Amino acid sequence: MAFVAGKGYKVKIGSDEVTSYLTNVSQPLTKDALETTTMGDSARDYIEGLKGATISLSGRWDGAGATAIDAVLHTAYANSSLVTFSLNPTGVATFTTSAPGYTGSMIVTNYEHNAAFDGVVSFSATLQVSGTVTRDTSGAY
Repeated sequence: MAFVAGKGYKVKIGSDEVTSYLTNVSQPLTKDALETTTMGDSARDYIEGLKGATISLSGRWDGAGATAIDAVLHTAYANSSLVTFSLNPTGVATFTTSAPGYTGSMIVTNYEHNAAFDGVVSFSATLQVSGTVTRDTSGAY
């Protein structure tokens, strides 16, 4: 079993590497459970429904430059078409069966930045995946 330190996790939005701004990444995959229980059943029965995914990002906000996190997320938010993403939990250059990556297309559904008078300006964003998330075991990051 190979455990991996979170500090090596890499994220791309479109072609922009945004890893250096991040302090947290989360990618819950979901699946609807459709109930099929009928009268006379002694337990609930379910069938598989639709799958879905979101990606949550948070970290340090930066607005300086075309590839800073603010420009990347705001552009993706303002964009009326899907934007690609690539999640790389192990930080490798090429995905393998023991170091997979996760890719797909998404829209930004929430983007906010926060500040306290005695703290660092931070941001959080929610990316809604459109279609499936591909578990890539042979492509380049």
